[in-house]
Amino acid sequence: MDGTAALVIALIVGSAYVAAIAYALVQIVRTGQLADIEKIVWIVVLLGAPLIGAVVWYFAGPHPLGLRLTSSAK
Repeated sequence: MDGTAALVIALIVGSAYVAAIAYALVQIVRTGQLADIEKIVWIVVLLGAPLIGAVVWYFAGPHPLGLRLTSSAK
C-alpha cells in the first residue's frame, strides 16, 4: 500500500470517527429524556472518552442499566 492510499483510508476513518462523535453529541443535547446535569455528564464522558462514550450512548441509550442522576427529567 503506498502512502496516498493509506492517507485516503486514514481520512475516511478519521472523518467517520469525528462524524460519529458529533452525531452522539447532537443526540445528547437534543434528547428530552435527560435532565441538564445528566446531559453535562454525558457530554463530559463523550469528550473524555469519545470512543467508549459514543459506543455506550449508541447501544445502551441515555440511561445505561437504568441509571439516573435525578429523580425526574425536565
